[in-house]
Amino acid sequence: MDNLKRLQKLSLSLIIVLVWFALLCFVVVFIGNVFKWSFLSSMFSAAFFSAFGIGLGALLALAILHATLTLSSISASLGTIAAGRETGGSAPSDDMSKRQFMISMGASVGAIAVIVLCLFYGEMVVDHHKIQVSLNSMESLARSPLAAKLVEAIDRDATVKEVMEIRDALSRNIGETGGLSLLVAAKKVDRSVYYEITPWWNHQDDIKDKPISQASLRLFVPLAEERSKFNDLLLNKRPFSSKTSYSLRTFYPVTAGGKIECILMFDTSRQTSDAYLSRRVSSKE
Repeated sequence: MDNLKRLQKLSLSLIIVLVWFALLCFVVVFIGNVFKWSFLSSMFSAAFFSAFGIGLGALLALAILHATLTLSSISASLGTIAAGRETGGSAPSDDMSKRQFMISMGASVGAIAVIVLCLFYGEMVVDHHKIQVSLNSMESLARSPLAAKLVEAIDRDATVKEVMEIRDALSRNIGETGGLSLLVAAKKVDRSVYYEITPWWNHQDDIKDKPISQASLRLFVPLAEERSKFNDLLLNKRPFSSKTSYSLRTFYPVTAGGKIECILMFDTSRQTSDAYLSRRVSSKE
């Protein structure tokens, strides 16, 4: 009888653990999608659904086992139930069960909270690392000979084709096929405004031989949360990174003689397909 009860308690404990595990997975995935955590990759999703499916199968098997053990326990306890118990004798046992239930519930909720907080902390550490890596990469580009060549090309008003070739070379140095844009200043009504040269910009053959000053460029407008830092960059030449729910944007000034000649902007949400790059390369030949 004791072995039967121990097995019944073990199966019930495993069922509770699996239920809380499923609840934990749901909470983590829900919060991760709300805050766009970077670890929610396709690999993690596949692992999650695999673990969830295995957990459901194990939960079903344990539920059948527990039901069988419960019926066996009820059958074995019929004699005790028929004999009856004193009313006062059951109260301490009920109080103990309630305390144990409350303790187990508190421990389970606390464990989920601790795991979620640890993931929050881990995400912050990952974000800090990504920002630092991005700033280091942009610093390396800004001090490279290619950046000096870019400044020289902008100063002599080089063609769109030449500027885009330099941008492509800079982009290859950071191992990305897209995401790197150039912000070029222009004087408008006694005020400097910045125009953006994007990776996919010169898709028309009729502008590739035009000087950069005559090309139709897109006016750059920083995001609302970036404006103060962008103004500080223009004033103090201080690079910065801006993380949104969908991307990481890094701004790094390229200076010459104490003056900002252009700004490198790397945006992880911008990707240029290999097919487009191949078409653009072929059009240059």
